[in-house]
Amino acid sequence: EKLKPPEPDSWKGTPDLLHIPHRVGLSYLVWLSHLGQTEIEELASRLDFAASLREALLSLSSLYPDLPDLVSARRSEVVARLDGLPLLAICAASVSAGDRVCLILEDYLARWRHIKPKTTGDQLNARGLPPGPAYKIILNSLRTAWLDGELKTEEEEMELLEKLIKQVQTS
Repeated sequence: EKLKPPEPDSWKGTPDLLHIPHRVGLSYLVWLSHLGQTEIEELASRLDFAASLREALLSLSSLYPDLPDLVSARRSEVVARLDGLPLLAICAASVSAGDRVCLILEDYLARWRHIKPKTTGDQLNARGLPPGPAYKIILNSLRTAWLDGELKTEEEEMELLEKLIKQVQTS
């Protein structure tokens, strides 16, 4: 049997691209990551790539120019940039990134993407706040505070929640 280098723990649970096994998808992403958007579109069309591989390649291509900026970014800024990207594309970026960027990507994959506020939309509704865009503003603000270390306890979250609700209601 061939030797398989271990994948970092933070990669565990990373979903395959649709119809493409994990290792095959990762190999394509790393191999073709140097291509630009136009080249990816042309190659994907010519070789009839699965849509999921095409999208992951395009995501990775758009992420590469931003990688150096992640080093000086707050956690919430890193999460905002990476959320919504295919996780396998982030894994591929970490393979070729420098040490500092690699650590940031690994932290995102292992921990930061899982950080959510304790407050839910149901709780906001129970407090009399009508469903709408305010929910997203409040929940995103709470998540940002948790990510950036401004909140450490649920009590602190409740205090910030009260302030955010008052701000939303007065605006």
